[in-house]
Amino acid sequence: MSATARPLRVIGYVRLSDYRADDASTSPQRQREQITATCLARGWQLVDIIADLDVSGSDRGLRLQRPGLVQIRARYAEADVLLFTKLDRLARNVTDFRAIAEDAEANGVALVSIDDNIDLTSASGKFFATILAAFAEMEAATIRERVLKGNAKARELGRFMGGVPPYGYRAVPHPSGEGRALAIDPAEAAVVRELAAAVLGGATVYRATRELNERGVLSKTGKEWSTQAVRQVLTSPRIVGRRTHGGEVVSGANGLPLQVDDPVLSVETWHRVRARLAPTPASSRRSPNPARLLSGLVTCSRCNGRMNPGPTGGDGRLSYRCSTASKGRECSGVSVRCEPLEAWLVETFLDRFGPLPLTHVIEIAPEEPAALVEVRAAMNAAANAMIVKDANVPALVDRLAALKGEEARLEAAPREDRFEVIEEGTFAEVWHRDEDVERRRNLLADAVQEISISPGKAGRRPFNPERVEVRWAEGSSLSDYGTGESRGPAIA
Repeated sequence: MSATARPLRVIGYVRLSDYRADDASTSPQRQREQITATCLARGWQLVDIIADLDVSGSDRGLRLQRPGLVQIRARYAEADVLLFTKLDRLARNVTDFRAIAEDAEANGVALVSIDDNIDLTSASGKFFATILAAFAEMEAATIRERVLKGNAKARELGRFMGGVPPYGYRAVPHPSGEGRALAIDPAEAAVVRELAAAVLGGATVYRATRELNERGVLSKTGKEWSTQAVRQVLTSPRIVGRRTHGGEVVSGANGLPLQVDDPVLSVETWHRVRARLAPTPASSRRSPNPARLLSGLVTCSRCNGRMNPGPTGGDGRLSYRCSTASKGRECSGVSVRCEPLEAWLVETFLDRFGPLPLTHVIEIAPEEPAALVEVRAAMNAAANAMIVKDANVPALVDRLAALKGEEARLEAAPREDRFEVIEEGTFAEVWHRDEDVERRRNLLADAVQEISISPGKAGRRPFNPERVEVRWAEGSSLSDYGTGESRGPAIA
C-alpha cells in the first residue's frame, strides 16, 4: 500500500452461541482481540466490532436475521472488509455462507477469516471457503445431535447444566439428590423486577443502568453493570424460567416453550418489557451503532451520498465527509467539521421541540395475546423444521394441527386492548437527563428526514450554518408524542 493510499476500512464480526460458556479460544473478548490485532498488523482501519452473543449460527437459529449481522449489512457502505476469526463464526451452512458472501461482494465488501487464512477476493479463496462452510454445516449437525442426546434427560428433570447461574437465580441441590437445580435468588430477583418496572415506567436502559451503578448494585460477576448486560437480563427467556440450547428456547412436544424453572418475571411482564425495548422504526432505519451523533443522517448536496465521520487535516479533529469518491464514483466532495455542526443542530432541534412534552403510548397486551404470540412462534418454528433434512414431517404436521387449534381458541377468547401513556418530561429534559448518544440520536432521527451539506469556500473558515439544509420529517413518529390536543408537534 502506498503512503497516500487510504487504509482498508474494517467491520469486525463476533458471534458465540453461548457467551457464558467457559471456552477462552472462542470467547467474545478473544475474538475482539484477534480482530483488533489483525487490523493493527495489516494497517487496516477498524471502524467497529459488532457482536451476536447467545445467537446460533446454525440452520436452526436466526440465520441471516441475526441482529448483529443485520446491522453489518446495513453498514456495508462504511467498510471494505468484513473480518471474523473463523468461518463458523459467520455461518454454519453453505446456503447462508454463499448468501452472505454474495451480498457482501455486491456491496464491494471482502470477507476475510483470520484462523482459516482465507480471503474471498480470489476465486481459490471462495472455493476453499465453500468447502469449509460445508464441513461447518456437518459439524454443527453432529454437535447438535450429540448434545441433544446427552442432555435430554437432564433437561427433562430440570437440572442446571453448570456454569454461572443466570442473574436472578442461584444453584441449589436438585430435589432428586443428583446434580443441581436453579432457584430464585430473592435479592437479585428484586433487582430484576425493579428494572422491569423502571423500563415499563418510561426509563431508558441507560438511565436504569446508571442508577444501579450509582447505588453500588453489582452484576453476577461482581462488576458494574453495562447497558448490554441489563438489556440481556430483561429480555432473556431465562428470566421467565425457560432454558436455551444452541441459542434456541427448549420446547415441549407441542412446540411451545417449556418452563423449567420458577419465573422471576411473569411471561406477560416479560413480553411487555421486550416490546418496550424493541427498536423503533426510526432507529432501525438508521445506523444501529452510530460513531457520532449524526451518523447516517448527513448527506452531500452535490451527489446526495452519505457523509461519514472521519479525520481530516491532520489535527485530530473529525469531519463528516462525502463517501462517494471513495467508492469510485464521481463527486468532488463535501466536508464539514463534526462538532460545530452537531452543536448547531442540537440547538436548532431543542429550540424547535425542547419545550414540548415527550410521551409514549405503549400497548399493554393481556395474558391471552401473549400466549397467542408464543403459539404463532411455535407454528413458524414447526413449519421451518419441515424443510430440514431428515425432518419427521408427519409428527410436525400433527404438531401444527394442534397448534392451529390452540391459535383458534385463543383468537376467539374475549380480550380488550389496553394502552399506557408513559410521560418522560419535555424533549429538553429528556435530552439533558439521558446523556446516551444512541438515545439522543434516536430522538433526532425521528425528527430529521435529511441534513444536506453544501460546499464551503476554500480555506479554513468558521462553521457557517447557511451551508446546512435540514428537512424535518413529516408524519414521523413524533406525531405520537403528546402535545395536548394536537397529539404531536407540527413538523414543517
